[in-house]
Amino acid sequence: MVCGRARWFARKIHKELTHASRAGSGAGADEQLAGYARHRKRFGNGSWRSLQNELEIELSRLWQRNLGRDDRQVSRYGREARFPFLDEEVIRTIAHTALPLICDLTLPEGHGEKRILRYVGVCLSVCLSGRDGRAKIARTKLRTAP
Repeated sequence: MVCGRARWFARKIHKELTHASRAGSGAGADEQLAGYARHRKRFGNGSWRSLQNELEIELSRLWQRNLGRDDRQVSRYGREARFPFLDEEVIRTIAHTALPLICDLTLPEGHGEKRILRYVGVCLSVCLSGRDGRAKIARTKLRTAP
Protein backbone atom coordinates (compact mmCIF):
# COMPACT_ATOMS: atom_id res chain seq x y z
CA MET A 1 0.00 0.00 0.00
CA VAL A 2 2.78 2.45 0.87
CA CYS A 3 4.59 1.65 -2.36
CA GLY A 4 1.36 2.34 -4.22
CA ARG A 5 1.16 5.77 -2.60
CA ALA A 6 4.70 6.55 -3.70
CA ARG A 7 3.86 5.60 -7.28
CA TRP A 8 0.63 7.61 -7.19
CA PHE A 9 2.54 10.61 -5.84
CA ALA A 10 5.18 10.32 -8.56
CA ARG A 11 2.56 10.06 -11.34
CA LYS A 12 0.66 13.03 -9.94
CA ILE A 13 3.83 15.12 -9.89
CA HIS A 14 4.66 14.06 -13.43
CA LYS A 15 1.21 15.03 -14.74
CA GLU A 16 0.55 18.22 -12.81
CA LEU A 17 3.95 19.70 -12.11
CA THR A 18 5.97 18.87 -15.17
CA HIS A 19 7.91 22.12 -14.82
CA ALA A 20 9.00 21.39 -11.23
CA SER A 21 12.39 19.77 -10.72
CA ARG A 22 11.89 18.83 -7.05
CA ALA A 23 9.18 17.05 -5.11
CA GLY A 24 8.61 17.33 -1.37
CA SER A 25 7.93 14.23 0.69
CA GLY A 26 6.48 13.87 4.15
CA ALA A 27 8.65 10.82 4.84
CA GLY A 28 9.71 10.73 8.46
CA ALA A 29 6.79 12.71 9.85
CA ASP A 30 4.74 9.67 10.88
CA GLU A 31 7.79 7.86 12.20
CA GLN A 32 8.88 10.76 14.42
CA LEU A 33 5.52 12.23 15.41
CA ALA A 34 3.56 9.06 16.29
CA GLY A 35 1.45 9.04 13.15
CA TYR A 36 0.79 5.31 12.83
CA ALA A 37 -1.90 3.21 14.52
CA ARG A 38 0.80 0.94 15.96
CA HIS A 39 2.10 3.93 17.93
CA ARG A 40 -1.30 4.41 19.52
CA LYS A 41 -1.38 0.71 20.37
CA ARG A 42 2.13 0.85 21.87
CA PHE A 43 1.13 3.85 23.98
CA GLY A 44 -2.06 2.10 25.14
CA ASN A 45 -0.17 -1.07 26.08
CA GLY A 46 2.70 0.68 27.79
CA SER A 47 3.68 4.20 28.55
CA TRP A 48 5.34 7.28 27.13
CA ARG A 49 8.67 5.48 27.49
CA SER A 50 7.53 2.48 25.43
CA LEU A 51 6.18 4.85 22.76
CA GLN A 52 9.51 6.72 22.74
CA ASN A 53 11.35 3.43 22.22
CA GLU A 54 9.04 2.53 19.33
CA LEU A 55 9.59 5.91 17.66
CA GLU A 56 13.36 5.51 17.94
CA ILE A 57 13.14 2.08 16.30
CA GLU A 58 10.90 3.50 13.54
CA LEU A 59 13.38 6.26 12.73
CA SER A 60 16.33 3.88 12.66
CA ARG A 61 14.53 1.59 10.16
CA LEU A 62 13.31 4.40 7.93
CA TRP A 63 16.61 4.78 6.09
CA GLN A 64 16.57 1.15 4.95
CA ARG A 65 12.87 0.61 4.38
CA ASN A 66 11.36 3.63 2.69
CA LEU A 67 13.76 6.27 1.42
CA GLY A 68 15.38 4.37 -1.42
CA ARG A 69 12.02 3.28 -2.78
CA ASP A 70 10.51 6.75 -2.49
CA ASP A 71 13.51 8.37 -4.14
CA ARG A 72 13.46 5.86 -7.01
CA GLN A 73 9.75 6.38 -7.59
CA VAL A 74 10.05 10.17 -7.75
CA SER A 75 13.30 10.05 -9.78
CA ARG A 76 11.62 7.80 -12.33
CA TYR A 77 9.67 10.86 -13.43
CA GLY A 78 12.70 13.13 -13.59
CA ARG A 79 12.18 14.79 -10.21
CA GLU A 80 14.46 15.15 -7.23
CA ALA A 81 12.91 14.13 -3.91
CA ARG A 82 13.23 16.39 -0.87
CA PHE A 83 12.63 15.11 2.66
CA PRO A 84 12.21 18.09 5.01
CA PHE A 85 11.27 15.96 8.04
CA LEU A 86 14.59 14.16 7.71
CA ASP A 87 16.69 17.30 7.86
CA GLU A 88 19.27 16.84 10.64
CA GLU A 89 18.13 19.96 12.47
CA VAL A 90 14.47 18.91 12.30
CA ILE A 91 15.30 15.43 13.62
CA ARG A 92 17.41 16.94 16.41
CA THR A 93 14.68 19.40 17.38
CA ILE A 94 12.02 16.67 17.50
CA ALA A 95 14.35 14.40 19.50
CA HIS A 96 14.80 17.14 22.12
CA THR A 97 11.07 17.90 22.39
CA ALA A 98 9.01 16.26 25.14
CA LEU A 99 6.84 13.52 23.67
CA PRO A 100 3.59 14.86 25.23
CA LEU A 101 4.14 18.04 23.17
CA ILE A 102 4.66 16.02 19.99
CA CYS A 103 1.53 13.90 20.28
CA ASP A 104 -1.44 13.33 22.56
CA LEU A 105 -2.65 9.81 21.97
CA THR A 106 -5.38 10.22 24.57
CA LEU A 107 -7.26 12.26 21.95
CA PRO A 108 -9.39 10.45 19.36
CA GLU A 109 -7.72 8.89 16.35
CA GLY A 110 -6.96 11.51 13.71
CA HIS A 111 -6.39 14.29 16.26
CA GLY A 112 -3.65 13.30 18.69
CA GLU A 113 -1.14 11.97 16.19
CA LYS A 114 1.41 14.49 14.88
CA ARG A 115 -0.16 17.06 17.20
CA ILE A 116 2.81 19.40 17.10
CA LEU A 117 2.72 19.43 13.30
CA ARG A 118 -0.97 20.33 13.38
CA TYR A 119 -0.21 23.10 15.84
CA VAL A 120 2.54 24.52 13.63
CA GLY A 121 0.16 24.35 10.67
CA VAL A 122 -2.45 26.32 12.60
CA CYS A 123 0.13 28.90 13.64
CA LEU A 124 1.15 29.28 10.00
CA SER A 125 -2.50 29.29 8.86
CA VAL A 126 -2.02 26.18 6.76
CA CYS A 127 -5.05 24.11 5.86
CA LEU A 128 -4.32 20.79 7.55
CA SER A 129 -6.92 18.50 6.06
CA GLY A 130 -10.19 18.72 4.23
CA ARG A 131 -11.32 15.26 5.34
CA ASP A 132 -13.84 14.84 8.11
CA GLY A 133 -13.46 18.44 9.23
CA ARG A 134 -10.20 17.57 10.97
CA ALA A 135 -8.64 20.94 10.27
CA LYS A 136 -11.48 22.79 11.97
CA ILE A 137 -11.39 20.50 14.99
CA ALA A 138 -7.61 20.69 15.20
CA ARG A 139 -7.71 24.49 15.13
CA THR A 140 -10.17 24.78 17.97
CA LYS A 141 -8.41 22.23 20.19
CA LEU A 142 -4.90 23.44 19.49
CA ARG A 143 -5.43 27.07 20.35
CA THR A 144 -4.93 26.12 23.97
CA ALA A 145 -1.92 23.87 23.37
CA PRO A 146 1.38 24.96 24.94
